[in-house]
Amino acid sequence: MDEFAIVQLDDIIYKYLIVCLSCNGILDYLDSIECKLSNEIIGGKIIVDQLFITGNSCNRFVEINFKNKKINLSTAKNIKPPKFILRKSLKILQNNTGALENSILTESIKDRIIKGEIV
Repeated sequence: MDEFAIVQLDDIIYKYLIVCLSCNGILDYLDSIECKLSNEIIGGKIIVDQLFITGNSCNRFVEINFKNKKINLSTAKNIKPPKFILRKSLKILQNNTGALENSILTESIKDRIIKGEIV
């Protein structure tokens, strides 16, 4: 099972969406994430979905700058993502049902995700 998923975004502001697929945050996989991103982009903003870590709270989505092949953690800030990010994240979560079932989420939220409801 993958610990995270990275999806390229067709957006002016955000270049990639990273969805954490375990209870571990991106700090645990920072080197691996930076390696994958460095092969793809020079720099830009990325969004991290931490649903499996924070639950469906105001801390769920974080925007972070990526520059010179490094994630700059000092630029991290919580954001309310645009709807298209929520839809992309939902698709990733639906495609990772094993991770979803083993997550900290309530059964109600898991069911909503499986049914295709944006949370």
